[in-house]
Amino acid sequence: MSIDEPGWVDGPGGGGRFAVFPLGEGDHDPLVVVVEYAADTEIGVHAHASDYWSMVVSGRVEVTRRHEEVGSIRHVRAGTAYGPLVIGPEGATVVEVFADRTTFSAPDYLAASDREAAAASPMPELARRAIAAVWATR
Repeated sequence: MSIDEPGWVDGPGGGGRFAVFPLGEGDHDPLVVVVEYAADTEIGVHAHASDYWSMVVSGRVEVTRRHEEVGSIRHVRAGTAYGPLVIGPEGATVVEVFADRTTFSAPDYLAASDREAAAASPMPELARRAIAAVWATR
């Protein structure tokens, strides 16, 4: 697995795909996630358990009614809810960095009131498989 062949994993619900790149080997080291969002995807209000940064590298993303173009960088502190994210008609590619890789899971993508629904989501297993694929190539 490399940046040229990232080992894409389909996201739940057909909203796109992602690839993960762990930084370091510790359990709580950062994680880079490259997300290719499908056109016209919407992700509801949610929060992450660690600080999170994102940069739009293609397309356009509307976050909490603010438009982010190519080159836009956003930092969200741990536990801060934001959204919805609305992806434009051309789709979008976003590079995301999580300060702590253990926080990349389904509950982080949902508002606190939706945590029961998150328990049934495939995202934690998808993230584990994607990370395992990275380690298997080392």
